[in-house]
Amino acid sequence: MESDFIEECFIHVDGTKPYLLAVVVPNLNVFRIHHAPGDRQKGEEEKEKEGEWVYDEEMVRCKLKEEIIRVGNKMQLQYYEIPRDVLVEPKPFLEIEGMRTVTGKIFRRGLIEHYQGQFEEMYKRVEGEMTKRKDAVISEVLREVLPSVQGQDGLALDNEMAERTFQEMGGSSLDAMKLLAMLSRKFSVDIPMKVLYERNMKEIIEFIDRSAMGIEETNHSKDSDDASLIGRITSNAGSHVPRKVGIDWTEEIRLENYLPELKDSQRHFNSATLADATQAKGVFLTGATGFLGGYLLYEVLRRFPHASVWCLVRLSKGGTTPTTTSSTEERDAEREDAEFYKDDGEGWRRGRDRLCRHLKDIQCWQPEFARRIKPVIGDLAQKDFGLSEEQFAYLAERVEVIIHCGAWVNSILDYPVLKGANVVGTVNALKLAMVAKRARGTTFHHVSTTSVFARKTNKVFSQGITEDYPSSEVSPVALSTGYKQSKWVSEQLCVAARERGLPLSIFRPGMYIPHSHSPTTRLQPPSL
Repeated sequence: MESDFIEECFIHVDGTKPYLLAVVVPNLNVFRIHHAPGDRQKGEEEKEKEGEWVYDEEMVRCKLKEEIIRVGNKMQLQYYEIPRDVLVEPKPFLEIEGMRTVTGKIFRRGLIEHYQGQFEEMYKRVEGEMTKRKDAVISEVLREVLPSVQGQDGLALDNEMAERTFQEMGGSSLDAMKLLAMLSRKFSVDIPMKVLYERNMKEIIEFIDRSAMGIEETNHSKDSDDASLIGRITSNAGSHVPRKVGIDWTEEIRLENYLPELKDSQRHFNSATLADATQAKGVFLTGATGFLGGYLLYEVLRRFPHASVWCLVRLSKGGTTPTTTSSTEERDAEREDAEFYKDDGEGWRRGRDRLCRHLKDIQCWQPEFARRIKPVIGDLAQKDFGLSEEQFAYLAERVEVIIHCGAWVNSILDYPVLKGANVVGTVNALKLAMVAKRARGTTFHHVSTTSVFARKTNKVFSQGITEDYPSSEVSPVALSTGYKQSKWVSEQLCVAARERGLPLSIFRPGMYIPHSHSPTTRLQPPSL
């Protein structure tokens, strides 16, 4: 090896490990010449004893690691070809008993057996250091990228967090792009988007390890990766996730495909509504923990003074202990709907805590709101929001106004992946309006987006789009992202429900900006 500090070097390879170890016999004469007083620990004295120099082994080991990396880089070796740790052997290999063959050469198998116990200790030390270092780096990156973990200075990748996916931690598509860029820069590896959405944090660390070592993943073709990604993300997305590449858009927007009850041409929604909607006793709101949804929740609480506001909330695995305490009045409110919550007090408190914290974050909180906020623990993508049949019916009978704002906003993923939350979620909300058996029906408000119109590829856009212009005039094929396509399909389903008698309005927001009275934003300073 091209280093004056190294006399002999034995590289150890273990096929079950992704990195190498080295046993190095140092050139102690060179170390002695270069050894300066400043290299010694406090109180250490350089000694001569029968011509043997007494050295600091840890100092020598660190210097040898530096030399091995320097030589490896000079030889343009790959990262995984450079030993990760070094064992210092003061004696030449041939002077170790049993290390010489009959022909006078080094007995390599004997070296492996001789150092086996030390190799095992080195592997443990290296793996511990690597894990600790990666955990610290990834924790730092997560704090910077994800709003859900910002401000948690003591954050560490504990077992609970390591098992969570990026999606379960509340990451958006913009967060995903920023996270991938930072991880790629930190670890010098390319991480595909599908890995971020398909795997939990522990599996992402393992992917980084393998990539850094140049180890390619086996049995993962692009098609199987895409299928796995769609399968894992939409495993709870209901039964309407298309598994084929080609999408029949005519079938996608047929409402009776989702609500078989409507195959009966005589079946209609109840069109009888309140004369004064502000007198409603129950309002159901999705997306309340989002940026726009938080302000909608505030306005609903303010403009519907007599209403209980039922808010769909998706809780992450594990979750956190509620940070707000329940007053006697709020506990009474929970007991009022004991039939709905079925003794799930912990879920009720966690959901209420998340909603209350969100209103405080956007500076819209008022203490009197607490009693009227009723969390519905569920998921847009699951059939009936993941509620039991009894819970769904209970909710339908108490809700007179539905405001559907919830969606998975993602500029990267394809339509089949987003369909669960964005299309099935809309169907669930429409079904909630359909199943109520009371005399008055339900008023439905659907929050869509101006993105249902293809800005460049549809000629009608240049002629001007009015508020009442039907999005059905636009081909979904012309829409550039799966998110836009999913919102387009949702609009067509809502229009079909309106034609069946449901009092329904569609709202198409454009770009969101901070509120003039509570100027908070989801954008982080580097993005502004």
